[in-house]
Amino acid sequence: MAKSKDSISIPLSVLMTVTSLDELEDWLECQDPDFIAELRRIRDEDSRAGKGYTTDELRKEWGIPS
Repeated sequence: MAKSKDSISIPLSVLMTVTSLDELEDWLECQDPDFIAELRRIRDEDSRAGKGYTTDELRKEWGIPS
């Protein structure tokens, strides 16, 4: 049986463990190579521009012990 381009396959293990549509959406986005490539591009761009936080800065801001 041929797959339609209008459908996707979601493993049963994913469907059985998600508790909200937001979680399912997160999983679907993580499966999209174009979405992942865009996140990597943004991260690299921010890194070159000196944006972002170090782990120590995040711990201090969020009150997380080292």
